[in-house]
Amino acid sequence: MRAVSPGNSPAPAPGPAPARTPLLGPRTVFAGRDNPRGRGATPLALAMLLGVVLGLCRNAVAAEPPTPPPTAVAPPGAAPADAGGPTAAETLAAYQAVESWIRAWSVPSDPQPSPTRRPACVTLRLAGRVVGRAADFSDDGAALWRAARGAFLEAAPNLPVERDALRAQRTLETAARLTIDVQLAGTLEPLVGETFAAAGAALSPGLDGVAARVGGTIAGVFPGAMLSSGRLPDQGLRVAAGELGLPPLDLEDLRAKHGLTVYRFAARHIAQPSPGVEPMFLTRGGRVVSTAEIGGPYLRGLSNGLARHLLKHAWPGKEPHGLLGDYNPLLNEFEPLIAPPFEQALAAIALARFAAAPGVDADLAKRCGWLARRVVEDLADVTPQETDPMVRPLDAAAWLLAQDLAPGPAGSKDLSATVEKARARVLGCAGSDAQWREHPPFARAFMAWALAEHAAQAGSPESFARAAEQRTRELWTSTAPAEFVDQMPWLAWAELRLARGKPDVPAGVALRSVRADIARFQVREDDAGADADLIGGIRLGIGGPPTWQSLRPAALLATMLGDARLTEPDELSGELSTLIRSLRFLAQLTIREPEGHMARDPSRALGGVRLALWDQRQPLGANALALLTLCDTLDALRARAGGK
Repeated sequence: MRAVSPGNSPAPAPGPAPARTPLLGPRTVFAGRDNPRGRGATPLALAMLLGVVLGLCRNAVAAEPPTPPPTAVAPPGAAPADAGGPTAAETLAAYQAVESWIRAWSVPSDPQPSPTRRPACVTLRLAGRVVGRAADFSDDGAALWRAARGAFLEAAPNLPVERDALRAQRTLETAARLTIDVQLAGTLEPLVGETFAAAGAALSPGLDGVAARVGGTIAGVFPGAMLSSGRLPDQGLRVAAGELGLPPLDLEDLRAKHGLTVYRFAARHIAQPSPGVEPMFLTRGGRVVSTAEIGGPYLRGLSNGLARHLLKHAWPGKEPHGLLGDYNPLLNEFEPLIAPPFEQALAAIALARFAAAPGVDADLAKRCGWLARRVVEDLADVTPQETDPMVRPLDAAAWLLAQDLAPGPAGSKDLSATVEKARARVLGCAGSDAQWREHPPFARAFMAWALAEHAAQAGSPESFARAAEQRTRELWTSTAPAEFVDQMPWLAWAELRLARGKPDVPAGVALRSVRADIARFQVREDDAGADADLIGGIRLGIGGPPTWQSLRPAALLATMLGDARLTEPDELSGELSTLIRSLRFLAQLTIREPEGHMARDPSRALGGVRLALWDQRQPLGANALALLTLCDTLDALRARAGGK
């Protein structure tokens, strides 16, 4: 078969972005099979509880979550779906062959002996930017050489070398700084479906590659290439069909008119996370985090890393713009440049919570507290380029909450006038049924939390306490039980703020029911299959694998674990096990060294959470919610261990 290159550009741009999902979440429906959960206090679970709590009670401050040293040993679960797929030894040998050509900066023009006959994809990066990529689906044993040759030829004009007497030496020096990424394909399996969307829906993003064939010509896109270009499987199928020179028709028409056949395939992936280090075997572009890693030191390190990532969102100039928007590691860009008021305020709340979290880096906590206060002040100083946070009641509520929680004065600004504006805006909305109902339930839940928190502040008008109680009770009574998760964790936080110091939680039965639903639809070890990196995620929506939205129920699990009224001693082990799985998934969403191999600037991306395991974008709001979840976890475990 003649090979056709996927034709990815040297600097891949992400595919069409999906519609922006509100941070508070759309209407949520649990999806997936019923998974009853045993709640007994098993010795293993109790040992896990003891180990985690003891880890949290240590005085030493943990560094970043420990990442095993780069290694070329294949991790568990990294094997392709088909039993006859490429082996770890075969893939490592393929990598070494490519490395020998690239470091010498000489990929011969004649076919070379290869350690594999598999279809192959070779990607070369320089300072995080793709400078060369090619794939080949030939079955004559030369696919690896052709892919390496194609990537080499594409990269050559992109290497910044000087044309002088030392050119050869400088070229070799530059070649030594390239990172090498090799993927080998398993068996091609035909796909069904009348449309590209239907065919792609059956695939696992980031794990499955796609290919298209007409006659004896095949084109394809490997999963690692889709991950690093922001494409989903259906988009990869369209790219493959386009590489065959086919018109932009849907799949059914292309089958009928052009004899198109489409395929999926699993792939073995090995890549260097950074120049000069040994390659790592990757699963969905990263390393699978083990549940056994999730202990006290790891969680503190994860929190520290998230906090450092949020600090990098600080506006770099003198203008009072607060924080930069969502970060795209593939492009090293922030979009929007100035984050919206709600996301900024939520980030300030998270930074403030981290500043008071137990066991975290003390200097880092101080910097986070300072930035939280600065963001509050910057939001109150509205410039022509910004949205006034006092326009929308939800933004005003978020600002008021951040103002209440942010520690210490950063710039000694008098915010009393802005506080009064925010109070009036939030109370005006809460006091008007018409205005209140204009907002979706999750926005009302957040405003109820802000009302409850502000009601507890010294000098707060009594009207806040009445409004908080009224609107919180109303949300519990007017929401269908299956829809409570839409309003988490905000509604739970409002409820617990109002119930602080009381012997019972009025909505305790409802909260327990929501927690039971979360556990039922959590991906567990026994139903993850090949998707071990999804363990701990919550299947929300109308189907599909878990995404960052799993952080909302995870935050609820953490909060409830720390409240003895909602988690009795004989429930601790079972609920902790569920929470640890959720925290494992949070860690999996985090960009660490392995996942950073795709980033233009890994130092900026490290520590932040992604939209999904196959979508590298890092939303500011999702990172704030992740940090709040971790802070609640640290507080909960300290409380259950008897700490102060």
